[in-house]
Amino acid sequence: MDDKKIKILVGYHKPATLLKSDIFVPIHLGRALATEASKDGKITPKDYQWMLNNMIGDDTGENISSKNRIFNELTGIYWAWKNYDKLNNPDYVGFIHYRRHFIFDNNIKPSNFTWLPKSTCYVYDKIDEEYKQIIDYSKFTELKQFDIIATQKYNLNNLDNGNYNNCKERFLVLSKTDGSLYDKMTQAVIDKFPEFCNEIQELNQIPEHHFC
Repeated sequence: MDDKKIKILVGYHKPATLLKSDIFVPIHLGRALATEASKDGKITPKDYQWMLNNMIGDDTGENISSKNRIFNELTGIYWAWKNYDKLNNPDYVGFIHYRRHFIFDNNIKPSNFTWLPKSTCYVYDKIDEEYKQIIDYSKFTELKQFDIIATQKYNLNNLDNGNYNNCKERFLVLSKTDGSLYDKMTQAVIDKFPEFCNEIQELNQIPEHHFC
């Protein structure tokens, strides 16, 4: 990574342990709506000021911050796309959540508790100095070998009550029109990018997916 510049956006919507460094760039998601009540309640003036003091907002430059209730963390990713210069034009841009992080160190002893059965989604009690060392991305020197880094695949058949079709139900809940939002989404991909038809069909047939 010596000759590559990387920035990892860390998405926040409320105060939490601050991850901020030459690599980590905390970003306040949905800042344009931050003082309005949401499903999580209403942010206090003190918490809002903490967010203003400690991180950039996704409401500067060209942005879709006001659509955060619909697109969630995608408003931060959109902001990075349209405001690349504000990140000093890095070679790589990544995204993690304030409480969900990639771990690249294969030598660590992971927690015994996993978020999902038979997964590599490990749960840690707190973000302390020891944990910050574990997620120190400056030690990840092989970045330039890859185009994309994602979570390991997870087989939904490991869930007691889940498989791929059950996972799709999450999209049905969000749909306010007739039919499945998931079906509409996949059809939109097929209509606009027919070269991905085979990939869509494969995705619909396999139980393995990259979570988070």
